[in-house]
Amino acid sequence: MLKKTEAGRTVASIAELANFQVKADTRTEALTVIQALVSNRLKNVELLPLAASLKQFD
Repeated sequence: MLKKTEAGRTVASIAELANFQVKADTRTEALTVIQALVSNRLKNVELLPLAASLKQFD
C-alpha cells in the first residue's frame, strides 16, 4: 500500500508482513526501499504452492 502523508512524504507498507513499512520523500524511493526489504526477507525462503479445499457454507 502507498499513501501520502500530510507532509507530502510517501508511506509504503505491506499489511501482511510485520514491520514492513517505510517512509520516504518520494514514491520511487519508498518503493525501492520496500522492494529491498521484501527481497532481503525472501532471499533464503523457498515458496511452495499450497493446495487447499474450501468448504462452502449454505
